[in-house]
Amino acid sequence: MKILFDTNVVLDVLLNRHPHSVMSVGVDGIVTCNLGDFALAKIPVYSPSELESLLNAKRTYSVFNIN
Repeated sequence: MKILFDTNVVLDVLLNRHPHSVMSVGVDGIVTCNLGDFALAKIPVYSPSELESLLNAKRTYSVFNIN
């Protein structure tokens, strides 16, 4: 899976600008190559490889947790 992030949307969320700041409620984390830039973030910060690992783990869990 390849995901592109629009930097304008990310900036809107981080700077609490509309319309995207409203949609950011419930965001689970930030993905960045510069983890140090988000050292004070109040939500989890992931590197791209960490996000990939999380997504793969969730996919594997979903396959084995069929309800």
